[in-house]
Amino acid sequence: MNTQPQPAQPQPKADRPLAEVQTQPQPVLPPSVPQQTKSTNTVLMVFGFVLLLIIASGAAYLFGSGKIGMLGLSPTPTPTTTTTPPMISETPTSKQVTITGVFTTIWNGETSYTITDDQGQTTQLLLDNETAKPLGGPLELDRKRVTIVGEITSDSPRIVRVLSVQFANANPTVSITQKPKPTIIPNPDGNTFTSDKLGIAFYWANKTPADASATVKVLESGSKVYVYPSSGKPEDGQSIERFDKSSTDTLSQAISKKFLAGIPTTDCFVKINPVKPKPTVTKATISYPIPADADQPNFTYGEKCPQGYSESNGMAYFFEDSTYPDRFYYVSIGQYGIPAQNSKPDSMWQDTIIVY
Repeated sequence: MNTQPQPAQPQPKADRPLAEVQTQPQPVLPPSVPQQTKSTNTVLMVFGFVLLLIIASGAAYLFGSGKIGMLGLSPTPTPTTTTTPPMISETPTSKQVTITGVFTTIWNGETSYTITDDQGQTTQLLLDNETAKPLGGPLELDRKRVTIVGEITSDSPRIVRVLSVQFANANPTVSITQKPKPTIIPNPDGNTFTSDKLGIAFYWANKTPADASATVKVLESGSKVYVYPSSGKPEDGQSIERFDKSSTDTLSQAISKKFLAGIPTTDCFVKINPVKPKPTVTKATISYPIPADADQPNFTYGEKCPQGYSESNGMAYFFEDSTYPDRFYYVSIGQYGIPAQNSKPDSMWQDTIIVY
């Protein structure tokens, strides 16, 4: 048995805490402290993110509205074009049009005016005498090429109120050779009418069998000539009216452009008369379908066609003399005749018309 004494083991001093002998002391925290710190950090992160969004939105508004510039500097003042939007509201000037074409005066109970442009489109004009007075009045404009500036008052039908009017230069693409005026032999048994303005001449008698107590009168007004008994009104009598056209248009094309634009051919159409009074003259009418019911009048469906210029129960027709292709005429007779000569009641005045 070994009885040698064992070395004494060092014993910690009773007054020295055990914690002091640790080489790297660690703080001792309560178990709940780490979780509380993590929650606090998460709240702070969310709050910071929301605050960042608010700041970014405010900055975008300020930049977009121009209240601040980059780096907090005031932006350079912008031109007025960025603050004043373009005017697109409809004003009287937005309805103004300029039209160049042939001016025509129409007298049918009351005076009206139209202008036909180079494309054949006819526009009704509202024109007062004061506007046309510097040029000599509306009658001086008749059948002349003019340029008007006006305000559209209606699109269908097309109506323009004239604000200004002036004479235009003749169409350079159309060249019309003026032919010499023929020698008009005076009527040996009645009266002779000539009009250099309308380019026509004809005979007429002093009386008409339709009203033996009245004399026959002739009145030229604008582009129209009235032949009528003195006991009635000019517009209630017979007449011939001139219309200008393109020299390259046929009679059918000219009538269609002037009177039938926008009207279906199933409702109204031009009908050429195959019978020619002479080789250079062509006649035509504006016709329409005839009712299948024989008890209905032939002109039942004529209401869709231009009134006063389409077939009716009286004689009327358009005609053209190809020797003068820049114009055509409309003759309205009705149901009675006015002779060309006093002693020949069967010779009608319209049969003596010559164009020059």
